[in-house]
This record gives sequence, C-alpha cells and structure tokens, in this order.
Amino acid sequence: MDYEGETKGELIDSYRSEHPDTNLPKLRVGYHKVHKRWVVIHHKGLSCFALSSSTPETACEEAVKKLDNGEIARDGFGQVTVGRVSFVRRLPQANGSLCILSCESTYDEGGQE
Repeated sequence: MDYEGETKGELIDSYRSEHPDTNLPKLRVGYHKVHKRWVVIHHKGLSCFALSSSTPETACEEAVKKLDNGEIARDGFGQVTVGRVSFVRRLPQANGSLCILSCESTYDEGGQE
C-alpha cells in the first residue's frame, strides 16, 4: 500500500493503521511538491532497475526487452539510484511510460547505500 495524505496527520494515521507498532518519531515523511501530497520517505534516490547498456539507444532496447520478458516488475524491488540522476528518454508502453535514466551508481532496494 502507498501511504499518503493531503495532510501530514492523514498520512500518519494511514501508515499507523497498517503498522501499529511503528516508532512514529522515527517515521520519515515529506511533502511531494509534484503530487501535492504528504508521503512516507522510504529511501533517498529513485527506485529503478539497473541496465548494463552503455548507450542511450541500447539502454532503450534493453529496457523494452526486459519489460517484455517480465524481468522488470513495476511493483517489485529493484535498485535505487545514487548521486546525480539525468533523464535520458521516455518510452511510451501499453501499461504506462518507461523512463530511461542515467545515474552515478545504484544499490539494491531494501539494502544499504
């Protein structure tokens, strides 16, 4: 479940209903300026799926192939970007856009940076 709210209180109440044992003083929340909602901050960086390609063109081909083969699960764990992130290209897909990014490094989502 995504935890969000129009107010910080709504967000905390939503999160607490699913995680009653949470140490609320350590819960990191922030305001998402684009979506104009309060959200739980899970980690720094963007969720992503790392590619091995070295050019934008081959990265696009690799991403589409991995998506078609089920190797990229939009609701699963992948990696997290580290450092500066640059937008490369948006690829329209039947189930939404696939964005190709360039970044300094990644680490496994759920792991430590």
